[in-house]
Amino acid sequence: MRYFVMLLLMAATVLSAIGPESPAAAAEIEIHFLLENDPPTRFQTVPWTLNPELLPLWKRAMARPESELKRQVADSITVAHRMGHAGMQEAIPELMAVLQEEQNHPAARHAAANALIALDGRGSASALMLASQKGNKDLRQLVEPVLARWNVEAMRPIWRQRIASINSPRRDLILAIHGLGEQRDAEALEGLLTLAMTAENPSDIRLAAARAVGRITDQGLESKAQQLIARSINGIVERLCGASLISRHHSDSAVMLLQKLGADPEPTVAGDALRSLFAFDPKLVLPLVEASLLNPDANVRRVAIQTYVALPTLERIQTLSLRLNDAHPELRSLVRESFYVLSKDAALDPTIRRSSTAILNGSDWRGQEQAGMLLAALDEEGVAPRLLELLDSPRPEVEVSSAWGLKTLDVAAMTAPVLAYAQQRTEKVNPFTSSTDRQMAHLFEFLGRQKISEAIPLMEKYVPKGNFGEYSRSSAIWSLGLIQEGTVNEPLAAQLIVRVQDVGGIPPEYLEVRRASVLTLGRLRAKTQLAALKELVGDKIDNDNMELSIGWSIQQISGEVIPMAPLVSATRSGWFLEPIPPPKER
Repeated sequence: MRYFVMLLLMAATVLSAIGPESPAAAAEIEIHFLLENDPPTRFQTVPWTLNPELLPLWKRAMARPESELKRQVADSITVAHRMGHAGMQEAIPELMAVLQEEQNHPAARHAAANALIALDGRGSASALMLASQKGNKDLRQLVEPVLARWNVEAMRPIWRQRIASINSPRRDLILAIHGLGEQRDAEALEGLLTLAMTAENPSDIRLAAARAVGRITDQGLESKAQQLIARSINGIVERLCGASLISRHHSDSAVMLLQKLGADPEPTVAGDALRSLFAFDPKLVLPLVEASLLNPDANVRRVAIQTYVALPTLERIQTLSLRLNDAHPELRSLVRESFYVLSKDAALDPTIRRSSTAILNGSDWRGQEQAGMLLAALDEEGVAPRLLELLDSPRPEVEVSSAWGLKTLDVAAMTAPVLAYAQQRTEKVNPFTSSTDRQMAHLFEFLGRQKISEAIPLMEKYVPKGNFGEYSRSSAIWSLGLIQEGTVNEPLAAQLIVRVQDVGGIPPEYLEVRRASVLTLGRLRAKTQLAALKELVGDKIDNDNMELSIGWSIQQISGEVIPMAPLVSATRSGWFLEPIPPPKER
């Protein structure tokens, strides 16, 4: 049982570490296909609307006696609001009536409370509070965290009384602890501290209380934390509680304690302490970084990486480059994206490029993938030969990223060896794996952008249906258009229109292959296929990527601009309860 409790504690600590308080760097380097953004005109998002009679119907339904009907209506209002439909707040009075009527089934009241919360109905806070205290425990679990977030002060006496009573149910007690911590209720400090310090209390209660105390005060608890750490022979809970108590303390003694805990052999303890130090001042983590980078726990390594990123030096950049090989995918991506941003500093850029190149030249596939993407994004043309070597990597991640890197660098000297490789790969691999399909697609886009006419015979092999995949075929067809733009190629045009029209085959043609074929017909100025293209769209072009592409191609061939069909908002239907449509006139 004790082992199970410890697992729960560790899981809770990890989840808190990777939650919203520890965001990863926003990705600036992403593997993508050029075809995705060609032509640049894309479909417009069509607004969804609701039948104007729908909400009044739902409001009337909540006045009916059937609890199940009320539950489904409340759930539908929640879903509609989360889908972005405005006006659901008009149902707040009816939802409050469902919540307050004690004769309603608990499920209906729970659904009404959930809808009020989703609608951010702070005016219903008193009703939610009253219902949660009279209702079942599940309703309290739903409502009380929201009341804490809304800073409803009327809950504080209830929570204070709960933490002072030995008879409080465990789940309710934890709700009270979290609520008092969320609202930083200073009057509850002593009661929470007692819960945290009492060794006989359950571990989850103690840790929740210690974290609440740490949110409430930022001074004066160094001695209590030291006391907990001293008796840590009882287990890691003592050290976790100690770290939580002083998580926002900035005194010298508190910093020393947190640095001691930051080197703790238990990763959950070390991670908590390191995050507290980092939040106050990343410099306080520096003495612990080298050891933390070798910690088996990803969340400990994360803080170490973030520290060196926040305080970069040339030596730290070299150390960080080794984390491009990190076992955790999010951490190696974090280093890659951080390097991309830091490279804008002229003093750091050469070291970033040099150390990343060393990783690319190494044998670890993780580092090869990340370093290749980074250096390609930095336009480090000198790594192109190494990327060419890595096309034969046994790892699919490297197989794809290296091809994308070559395409991104766009080095003309690489076209001949890339074409030779693509020819060899086409003959060698049958059928294609998913990674090879993507790799070939990137290589074809590179050759197409370079307008390598020698690649035409190879690319034409990818036009018919066969053993090749969607990505390689669509990119090959798209690239044929780039290479032969403005050139009449009737045999190819005849093949492409067949691809475009193949919507009923077994199986039907890939949509992206059809779209690439349309674009290439436009670039070939295939006048013989103009009538067939026009037949596909009619007099107006719908708001659809395929039809927009057809319209673009028609304009390339003939100069004619086919007008767009008016954008019409779509009515979202399929709700469990909807108005009956009027009968159609005969």
